[in-house]
Amino acid sequence: MRLPPIAVRLPKQGYLPVIGGRVEEPFACIYIAAPPAEQKPVKLGYCLNHDHLVEKLAPFKLVEVFWVPDLNLAKRLMHGAYALLRAKERELSDGSFDTTAKKAKSALVESASFHKIPMCPNRAYLKMCKSPAERRRAETDRFLQRLGWTESYGKKSSKFHPRRVADHRRNNESG
Repeated sequence: MRLPPIAVRLPKQGYLPVIGGRVEEPFACIYIAAPPAEQKPVKLGYCLNHDHLVEKLAPFKLVEVFWVPDLNLAKRLMHGAYALLRAKERELSDGSFDTTAKKAKSALVESASFHKIPMCPNRAYLKMCKSPAERRRAETDRFLQRLGWTESYGKKSSKFHPRRVADHRRNNESG
């Protein structure tokens, strides 16, 4: 079965967010999905493992994706958004809502501001996520910088810090 192309890009498997040089646990995903050709109905949901999300939503396609630091925060945020949508819109038998993605997004944002839960947009989250090779390279860079290297590891012209080289020469000449 060939799946329709998705409009929202998700991080690849193994990519993790790096904040301030620290590798963090993967964030929980909050999504809004709608049928490809129509505006209504809209499905909202959350998950921690987004690898099979596209297959799970097969007739629907992702419209918006947000990320929160913890699955419990995602649950609390979604329950607030569900309550807002149930009050304003009609809930269908399959758990989707007879509303547009724009209204569902506004319900999510309203729930997030009410509960004071920070939401990270998908584009910002993708910029935070680094591959395993990028994370190893960054760890090596930080380690070498602590030792006195000035340039990034992997560049052709990596040299010792000039002050350390001068100190090393002075010590060897005097001894």
